[in-house]
Amino acid sequence: MPRHYITDDGHRLGEWLHNQRLHPERLHPTQQRLLAGIGLSQNTEPSPKKRKPATRKPEQGLAAARAFHQREGHLEVPQRHVEDLDGEPVRLGQWISNTRRRKERLPTDRIRALDALGMRW
Repeated sequence: MPRHYITDDGHRLGEWLHNQRLHPERLHPTQQRLLAGIGLSQNTEPSPKKRKPATRKPEQGLAAARAFHQREGHLEVPQRHVEDLDGEPVRLGQWISNTRRRKERLPTDRIRALDALGMRW
């Protein structure tokens, strides 16, 4: 049955069967037996791996903040601003927001560097 199959009464049966086959570990053993009884074979391939978040260098946010400050003269960065740092996008607005919330846990040298750029906490 194709994954996009929808019954006459609107049930997405193809999608439901796909999910049952893809994640049998989420089913109760009785459900697994019932599905096997109607001929539904379980997926033997491993589940697709979730993408790991990109690792960021600890200084990348600070470098983006410096570039923004040099260009704009301040660190009042809009929340959704993305700074281009040597061709790589850095979500600077989010980084600034997170940095402000986590000030108590930041290394002293990072606080000093941001203070030097006029960071308003």
